[in-house]
Amino acid sequence: MASRQFIEQIKPKALQLCEQYGMLPSLMIAQACHESGFGKHAPGNNLFGYKWTASSGRDWQLLWTYEYINGQYVRIQAKFRKYNSFDESLEDYAKLIGTSKRYAPVRACKDYKCAAYQVKACGYATGHEYDKSIIRLIENYKLYELDYGDEMKPTEYLTPNFQYNEFFSGDVRKGARSIEPPSKYFADIQRMADDLQIVRDYIGSPIIITSAYRTPDWNRRVGGVKNSYHTQGIAVDVRVNGMAPYDLAVYIAKLTEFNGYGINIKKNFVHVDYRDKFMVFKY
Repeated sequence: MASRQFIEQIKPKALQLCEQYGMLPSLMIAQACHESGFGKHAPGNNLFGYKWTASSGRDWQLLWTYEYINGQYVRIQAKFRKYNSFDESLEDYAKLIGTSKRYAPVRACKDYKCAAYQVKACGYATGHEYDKSIIRLIENYKLYELDYGDEMKPTEYLTPNFQYNEFFSGDVRKGARSIEPPSKYFADIQRMADDLQIVRDYIGSPIIITSAYRTPDWNRRVGGVKNSYHTQGIAVDVRVNGMAPYDLAVYIAKLTEFNGYGINIKKNFVHVDYRDKFMVFKY
């Protein structure tokens, strides 16, 4: 079965279950793809390799597997759950992630990167690169689009105080006011909104966003550097009326995960971004 064909096959049920349990469909679908090799390695329609227990309410099948016993991997036979369809396998996954206290941090995530990190942190898998593998799958197949689709309205609030349209790009086209960021940037935009909300709550004053996502055309128009972090959806320029940029930068550095800081005294704003290494510069 082709990878995209498999995704389309399980997508309707995944969307239904994720709405029911309050989860991100990108995570469910990506994990199903990863665990089953896009449905190619799912004996008994068991997409996630779940073991059988008497309380599972499912039929069982005897399969060969490897267990870590006395310091080494040993090939043994074990009972695994058996399903009548992929849909039934997805239902068990949804009940596990959607109701277990253990996975509450996963359900609390608003974007796929957070969900992938948390599902690993909560102990779903021990593989060192598991979270990164899930993120790559989501991005390669644009599964993040299923998390938001056409439901995000420009005036919708990402946090109590920051609206989605505050992160839109300006536009050089005549008569156009702003351009929505590509959906692949939404997770990082949500992350920026979350971080800025933390700062706003702490200082008790409104934070004004002067620039966030930029199209390449708009970035050139405003004199941004080539390959600006703004064009990648991981940078924002902000100011607080009555607060010096240096002071605002200190609050942001203390409370958030931003790594890049640019201080513009003349125009009274702070540039922050999610670059890999910590850096402070002055305009």
